[in-house]
Amino acid sequence: MVVPNSEFMARDVAKTWFKRARDAESSVRIYSPYLDQLALTVLNKSTLEPAAKSVVTDLSPQSGTQDYVAQLKTLRRLVAGGVLVRSLPRLHAKMLLTDDRFVTVGSQNFTRYARESKETTVKSHADLSGTGFLDQLEAWYREATPVTLEFLDELIAAVIEPAKLAAAAQLKLTEAYEVVGATQQLRLAEELARRSRDQARRIPISHGLEQARRATRYRNAAASVFAHLRTRESTARRYWTLEVSGDGDLNRWVHVDDAGRRHERQLVRGAMYPILLNPQGRLAFVTVPTSTITFAWRGLSWGRPYMVAGIPLHLSVNFPDEVTDGKNLLVRLSQKDGERYATIAFRFDGLSATLMETEVGGDPDPWGRTHVEDSVAAIVVDERARNALLAEVFEEIRHPTNFKNDRYSIDRLFSFTWHEITLIEFLGRYVLLASEC
Repeated sequence: MVVPNSEFMARDVAKTWFKRARDAESSVRIYSPYLDQLALTVLNKSTLEPAAKSVVTDLSPQSGTQDYVAQLKTLRRLVAGGVLVRSLPRLHAKMLLTDDRFVTVGSQNFTRYARESKETTVKSHADLSGTGFLDQLEAWYREATPVTLEFLDELIAAVIEPAKLAAAAQLKLTEAYEVVGATQQLRLAEELARRSRDQARRIPISHGLEQARRATRYRNAAASVFAHLRTRESTARRYWTLEVSGDGDLNRWVHVDDAGRRHERQLVRGAMYPILLNPQGRLAFVTVPTSTITFAWRGLSWGRPYMVAGIPLHLSVNFPDEVTDGKNLLVRLSQKDGERYATIAFRFDGLSATLMETEVGGDPDPWGRTHVEDSVAAIVVDERARNALLAEVFEEIRHPTNFKNDRYSIDRLFSFTWHEITLIEFLGRYVLLASEC
């Protein structure tokens, strides 16, 4: 049957059911093998008399409802409230019929669980009265057996104990599935990570760095920024600093959008930002005044706990002096000092951060798996968890308190040549890129 005036939906349609029940003028009927409190809510949206409301379901446990007793109790409330309930073996249709002519039909059950599922539904705006489709629905209704309170009370009393055993078995089935499913998901994620690692190893890190430099939408407010190592003297000592030439300003930048519009961006003066060296690929954190950089940090340790999958862990990062195999960012997550920890190695080239390696060490947990292993698994499997971790690592540090640091002189980071300083963005975080000229 072709119905031109229809709306196709791939989302939760509970609100559509609510509106149709509320707008019904003569009758509301639900067809569904599975239902719970949500079905009662749908029918209660209608102001029609209880006798104008009806439900056709399948009371047999062979229908496979996951919470059989809860469904029976919902049906009992419906019958007690005057709603007409009927049972039809092997019914599998999921549909709301209003005024005996308007149909909302699809895959979604009338359960709260189904509201979070991936469902498809068609809402017909056409009057289907007199069609063979509605004739068949009416035939099913007449074929279905009326359900009484006495029958439901007897059925609930008879199945409540077997239902507990079934629920326990269902829980074991679900747990087994989740264990196997999680293992498979981790296996697939590790395979994808392996392919990314292999591809990254075939391409020099300098290739990505140069692409990041060319692709950036940021321009310095004072045109190009070039910097060179110079010595300075204070009353106490002589030291090296990376000094910007001319009127260059490391804090003031301009972002050029797709339409060519320019938007000013201001880095926080004196805050700490990550800097990436091109072509070496070395990373560090530096303080950004206006025209000089004097100190760099090869490692940071946050004092506050970092949450991974709801688990609080200590977070620290290290930027190796030598970039081996492209690994220039080492993230460490630990439970406590000296106990279980994990090191996650990334290759960051300004465009992307490829997970290169994970290593778990420290004292093993006598009870088996630990929070560290679970956290590493979450980061390997879930790209969102991985990106959240990286965004935390690259976040600017405005008030450098409550964390340990590993600071060293700037001449141990930069070579004695001119560098062009540009600004790039990664996961919404600012990163300075210093390219040798």
